[in-house]
Amino acid sequence: MFGGVMIVPDTGDLLFLQPADWDKFASERAQASPKRRARAEQAGIFQLLEKEPNPMAGLGN
Repeated sequence: MFGGVMIVPDTGDLLFLQPADWDKFASERAQASPKRRARAEQAGIFQLLEKEPNPMAGLGN
């Protein structure tokens, strides 16, 4: 519903992942517990980061 954050073991790169269809999960995000919303905000994935999916953004390309 918010996405996630992943660390690449070999390089230590940090990847931010979000649903490609952000609007599809709006009602689920609105119903998320305060704790879950706070974790998403702390991770920097509380709001849409990019309007167009960019699968290469976290790979240094």
